[in-house]
Amino acid sequence: MRMDNMCPGSDGRSLKAEERQCPTCSNIVELFSDEGSVKCRKCGTVVKRGAPLVCSEWCSHADSCAAARAARAAGNAAKTDSQS
Repeated sequence: MRMDNMCPGSDGRSLKAEERQCPTCSNIVELFSDEGSVKCRKCGTVVKRGAPLVCSEWCSHADSCAAARAARAAGNAAKTDSQS
């Protein structure tokens, strides 16, 4: 995959850290915005953020990516219709 086709949020520079408390031992664990869960280093409990994240929930480039995907989908649909 060429670099210019790569998701702009996947380079890690737009990640955000969040602290959560382990429900088992109360240790503070750090989750990054692209992680749905992390293992507590103190007791091993898996601390979950909640529902699995999609990039549109954390990436500052999500709007432009969604627009590009919609444009590609529209272009593919038009090609399929013209081939029928």
